[in-house]
Amino acid sequence: MIVNVDLHLRASPSDDHRPFGMAEVELVGSQLAPHQEIACWVDGRRLRAEITSLHQRGAHLPRVYADAIDAHEMA
Repeated sequence: MIVNVDLHLRASPSDDHRPFGMAEVELVGSQLAPHQEIACWVDGRRLRAEITSLHQRGAHLPRVYADAIDAHEMA
């Protein structure tokens, strides 16, 4: 399934999350959840990441904080 989210990524746990704004993420299943692996396109590159935190308020896009699994591609 592909969903739109307000995406915030970090390359490693010691870094800060970088906001990327609205992004399409691909996931297995029908709902976003913490510790779930997602795939997304950032700066023209496909990255895999693991959701660390998820915030949903009303009709707003879900805000997703995630750690990149392919961190070397984020540099």
